[in-house]
Amino acid sequence: MSGQFPFLSFEWLKSEFTAMPIQIFNWVSRPDQAFQANAAAASAILLGMTLAMNGIAIAIRYRFRKKINW
Repeated sequence: MSGQFPFLSFEWLKSEFTAMPIQIFNWVSRPDQAFQANAAAASAILLGMTLAMNGIAIAIRYRFRKKINW
């Protein structure tokens, strides 16, 4: 977001950053121990994000299922 027109920028869609699983794979393949620690931390974050999104989806599904009368 910016204060000038256009207010929203979608340049991040064209950026050179990769997806998190590919970055984890790149870090694991490097011999330096610091990259191993980064890969472990990124894996834990990715797992936590996946579980959180799944929990939110289950809560939303449960909420909308209560409103349906079969």
